[in-house]
Amino acid sequence: MYFNLKSYASMIFILWIILSFVVAAIGNKRKIGFVWSLLASLFLSPIIGLIIVTFSDKRDFEEEEVQEILEKAEWAIHKKNYSKAKELYQKVIEKKPDGSPHSCFAMSLIYARENDKEAELFWLKKALKNGFNNLEMLRNNDLLNNIRQTPEYKDIIKSYI
Repeated sequence: MYFNLKSYASMIFILWIILSFVVAAIGNKRKIGFVWSLLASLFLSPIIGLIIVTFSDKRDFEEEEVQEILEKAEWAIHKKNYSKAKELYQKVIEKKPDGSPHSCFAMSLIYARENDKEAELFWLKKALKNGFNNLEMLRNNDLLNNIRQTPEYKDIIKSYI
């Protein structure tokens, strides 16, 4: 049987490309990402690319999702769509209950815009409890003026600062 070297080389080339894309798809779920996985597989070999991808850390999709939600919330505030912003910040707080002091503070400011002092104080206290420590923002943000003279605000500030 006659063996054609040219067709054999083209089959290996096609297999190399296909395997490189498979490795890149695996790398897409890792910090190395799709493009770097593909490049490593194409230039080094699919096997070496797979080894590199295997040693790459897994991506934190939850953190990426949280960042995307925060960007949407900030855009909603920019557009003065406060109900949407509250909804989005609430999602962030649900995903990261103790790790979202800035989201809690943002909720406090949204309620300040709506002149809901009780909710504003609740979210301010939660922000401070979760680690919000921007004293400059607490002292100078005009939206907090409607609660600054209340005994509740003074107690909260005294407790956490």
